[in-house]
Amino acid sequence: MGEYQGLDDWVDSISLNLLVLEALEGEDGFRLDFTGQSLERLERALVARFGTPDDMTDLVDGAAGYVGEVLLRVVGGGWGWRAGEPYAEGDNAFDLTPVFARQLIVRAIAEQTGHEFSDVYVAWEDAVTRHRAANPGWVPTKKHTPGVDPFDMSPEDAAYIAGWDAERRAAFTRWGETYNGDWDFGPTSLDALEGLLAQMTPAAEDLCDLANQDFVEGAVWYFGEVIRRIRGGTWVYRTPDPEFPNIYAGQPYVHQAGQDAELVVPMVVLRKFLRNGTALLDRYMRCGGR
Repeated sequence: MGEYQGLDDWVDSISLNLLVLEALEGEDGFRLDFTGQSLERLERALVARFGTPDDMTDLVDGAAGYVGEVLLRVVGGGWGWRAGEPYAEGDNAFDLTPVFARQLIVRAIAEQTGHEFSDVYVAWEDAVTRHRAANPGWVPTKKHTPGVDPFDMSPEDAAYIAGWDAERRAAFTRWGETYNGDWDFGPTSLDALEGLLAQMTPAAEDLCDLANQDFVEGAVWYFGEVIRRIRGGTWVYRTPDPEFPNIYAGQPYVHQAGQDAELVVPMVVLRKFLRNGTALLDRYMRCGGR
């Protein structure tokens, strides 16, 4: 498990920790969709893969962050920190016992009941149902988790970027096989991406050629994912507004997690490389990479 100095450090790390859970997607039907149903599937996947808590140290923080985020979306509230441990605490309107997320993960693997996560979720959901019956106008208010919570996008923009990300994620295996390379999302792979860009789209204008669309969108997604793996982050999209021109509008971009988060538009980075020779690794290092 990671070492954290306190609450801010933990919250800033949640987005990056969640990336580890992508290895479990598809197992026992698990999807990173932040639904109550996903908790039971995640618990089954963890129990099936690991015999004891000691076997799964790399996944404890990812699973703990995910479970806590799902719970907080139900009742509102936020993360707390006590004695070196993070906990999810519901809105003050509820008298709910805080959930020490790491401890819950460890107990689920040790007990192997298959319903440790869902038991907590149902209890929190029942509390919300009773509260709403008495307070029809109530809505949960959750403290923002950078790089995890949705940005204030329009429903159309949110749907677009979610669909685009899912499409590129599904196409990545094919893309990687087509453009053979060591696509491990590490910084050294950026040299290979530069070589591929110089070969496939030698001029910056070639990035806009429809004949290159599949390659370019794959390269955009890949570079963005490399950046997300530095410390997490969220894919974002803004529809262009002619009255308010913005460099971030009209292209998928990554908003990194953390207080000094970078906003990175992969298409702009690729274009600068082709026009000026600005190394992709330079942008990677500016985002906190090592």
